[in-house]
Amino acid sequence: MNTQIKKEKVKKKKKKWYTVLASSEFNKQVIAETISSDPKSLIGRTIKVSLMNLTREIKHQNIKIIFSINNVNESNALTEVIGYELIPSFIKRITRTGREKIDDVNIYETKNNIKLVLKLLIMTKSKTKRSILSNLRHKSKEFLTAKIQKQDYSELITSLISYTLQKELKSTLSKIYPVAVCDVRVLKKIK
Repeated sequence: MNTQIKKEKVKKKKKKWYTVLASSEFNKQVIAETISSDPKSLIGRTIKVSLMNLTREIKHQNIKIIFSINNVNESNALTEVIGYELIPSFIKRITRTGREKIDDVNIYETKNNIKLVLKLLIMTKSKTKRSILSNLRHKSKEFLTAKIQKQDYSELITSLISYTLQKELKSTLSKIYPVAVCDVRVLKKIK
């Protein structure tokens, strides 16, 4: 038996470099470069970047911003912020014995109808009763619901990065019981 194997010529598309730009909240600065033969394949890719690299402030080294590519034009890939998270080693470092820790997860909606999951981290300065902890949890949800409904998504990201939202929440909760840490652990945009 003599079988001939036909070799098909596979056309290879030429790959091109694309510059990935941050969203408008970060003045569209360059965050990465990627290579692709098809610009449509870039859409939906996610990139995690340390907030310290975006703001040039060392105090933001414990925060990661998650970007998703949503548009490609010429040699630029444009992104939007789809997430914000504290790194786990930072959470371990700030956790102390003799404190109460509250982890709360809720879904919120912004003024421009974007739904998001927000995971909150609250630590009291000392041990306390369950009733006070549930009161802190209830008050934080009430505060965040009212605050987030008044802002569009871009304003929310800006207030989160500038730490304005966390400061306001901490001062509100400290009226109920002394709070040592009040931070947003994770924020994810729901598609």
